[in-house]
Amino acid sequence: MQHKFNKESQLNRLKHIVNTVIWTIAGLYFTLIILLHLPAVKGVIGSEASDLLAHKLGTKVSIGNIDLGFLNRVILDDVLIYDQHGEKLLKSSRASVKIDIIQLFQGKISITSAQLFGSKINAYKQTAYSKANYQFVLDSLASKNKKTKSNLDLRIGSLIIRNGALSYNQYDAVQKYGQLDPKHLNLSEISAHIILNALTNDSINLNIRKMSFKDVSGLNIVSLSTKIIANRKQAELNDFELMLPGTVIRLGDCFATYTFLGKELQIPSLQYSASIDESTIRPSDFSCLIPAFKSFRNKLDISTSISGTSTSIRIHSLGIIGRSIFLKTSGSLNNWQSKNPRWFADINSLSLKGDGIKFISDNLGKQLNIPIEITRLGNIVFKGVLGGYGKDVATKGMIRTDVGSAKLALGINGKKFSGHIETDGISVGKIINNDKLGIIATKINAGGYINGNDIKINAKGHIGNIEYNRYTYRNINIDGLFSKKKVGIRFNGKLDINDPNGKIAIEGDFSRLGKITKANVVAAIKHFNPNALKLIGSYPSTVFSANIKANFIGDNINNADGKLILSNFDMLSPKDAYHLNAMEIHAGKDNMQHFLTMNSDFGQADIIGKFDYATIFNSITNIIHSKIPSLMGLKRGLAKKANNFSFNAYISKSDWLSKIFGVDIDIAEPATLSAIINDHRQQIDLVAQMPSFSFGNNIFKNGYIKVTSPNDSLKAEIQARKISKDGKGMAWNIQTSA
Repeated sequence: MQHKFNKESQLNRLKHIVNTVIWTIAGLYFTLIILLHLPAVKGVIGSEASDLLAHKLGTKVSIGNIDLGFLNRVILDDVLIYDQHGEKLLKSSRASVKIDIIQLFQGKISITSAQLFGSKINAYKQTAYSKANYQFVLDSLASKNKKTKSNLDLRIGSLIIRNGALSYNQYDAVQKYGQLDPKHLNLSEISAHIILNALTNDSINLNIRKMSFKDVSGLNIVSLSTKIIANRKQAELNDFELMLPGTVIRLGDCFATYTFLGKELQIPSLQYSASIDESTIRPSDFSCLIPAFKSFRNKLDISTSISGTSTSIRIHSLGIIGRSIFLKTSGSLNNWQSKNPRWFADINSLSLKGDGIKFISDNLGKQLNIPIEITRLGNIVFKGVLGGYGKDVATKGMIRTDVGSAKLALGINGKKFSGHIETDGISVGKIINNDKLGIIATKINAGGYINGNDIKINAKGHIGNIEYNRYTYRNINIDGLFSKKKVGIRFNGKLDINDPNGKIAIEGDFSRLGKITKANVVAAIKHFNPNALKLIGSYPSTVFSANIKANFIGDNINNADGKLILSNFDMLSPKDAYHLNAMEIHAGKDNMQHFLTMNSDFGQADIIGKFDYATIFNSITNIIHSKIPSLMGLKRGLAKKANNFSFNAYISKSDWLSKIFGVDIDIAEPATLSAIINDHRQQIDLVAQMPSFSFGNNIFKNGYIKVTSPNDSLKAEIQARKISKDGKGMAWNIQTSA
């Protein structure tokens, strides 16, 4: 009985001791809380804490007040930390943290809640190679024992940031105003609610409930939320949503698997899958990244699904829908890290409206090098495939535009290319802004290479029809080689036209090297009707045929050296016909003398000396004007060169004048003309003889004209005998001098 009583007495005594200890601790705690709320005590503790933290960091630290909340909450007011250069690094009006004491005793850091209000961080680097001004903070918190590995185990139940700001500058880098610049950040209005469920040495579980901030560049993150779970084997990204003023991007579940070997990630082991759920993008929200997007305020709906590995990506689907664009495609990219990646795109449908293309060209034309001809296509619809390997690219598909449709096939291999185009009708004139050109229908193959200014194109194909100057040419075949170098161009090949109003076959070689033009061309022309082809307004219902050979070289008509041969020339009209067997024109230089000769069925002619074709008539008028300056109606010409030449002609037939040019003159006997023109001496000597000719209904005999310029005078003698119907005549003899 006594033993039982002693045992109860001992238990009561133990309870009393425990209660006393608990109440003593509670009393001390509440006494401490009361003391900490006294201004004098707050100041002393804040000063002591500042000194301790300053000693730990090795810099100046200031803490205004420290409040101990209920049980495990600490509140710091007016925190100011300087960097080691005396500049403000961190300033916060209030910071509070609530720690789980039990977890702390177990070696885990569990922050129930943390709050930062009015925090401003000023971070910078002097150069790209110098340390950041906050590096000393990280160094002071790092473990001094390199051999000891600390096991990180951190949890934050709730981190709330309000009205925060962050600036970062790399002072040796030029600031890009109006663009998001990672070397010059100025973030403001930072607000966030973050939950860190777990952070260990090999895993993280993070929940960003909401984050928002602005940058001086114009970036405005209205809201960012997501969940991230990752360890050494896999990572997940869920519930991702990014909101900007006109943009909402939502990702589906994103998943990745991988392998670590020690601390090294084994890149080849990476596999992933991701998707963008139906999202809306307003390009102008990203003008801080691409300034040209500033005017793009029309929204785009976008969605996609992808998967891949460390070296490949497969786009299962990609859809983009906007006011001016519709795209539905899939594709893949392999070996993207190598110098020769392989890619493929299956474009199920691509539609671009004309106003959208023009808008892109006006705003991004310089960045994308969009040719102005593309903007003239109007609405564009394309269906086909594209692919490439390294620098090799190939495409095949069908394109429909407001100016026509075409089947395309194009391959590019380095600097070489080959292609095929087939169309029933494209309005080329609208594309190149040429009113004379209209619709073309063609099937043509082309190939060659382009190396800077060195271009070579081999084209072969059939043009079913092409409109030019309001006429539709039909049945044209082309087979030729076009080449261009830095200082010249060349074409070698043939062109055949089998049109109802003209059959033309041209074959030869044409080149231009610098200012020198060289041609060696053969042409056969049959049933050529220039009036029906709307090339000229004269010669109605008249067709021409001829064979032409041209072989010449020169940089202009005045120094051209070569021959032009016209043979089997025929002109046939409803009222008349004309045939010319041959005409040969030869131009060049002989003994430093410039010459031009002509031989034909109807006569011969030559001009020898120093002359410019464009100023020959001016030379004659200038000489006459110098002798008779008061001659009414005669103005002095402006000769570009000082001409000095002789001219001789023998004309045996004149039917070509009446039948081709409509000049009603007929030469019954050969006529001759000789002349000497010298600009420097102001000399003209001209003699023309026409023994028998008719003009209109008048018949003339013994026609004679002589013009000379002795000294400073001008003499002219004109003789002719007009024959009447009865055979009699009236002689004309006119002599004048001035």
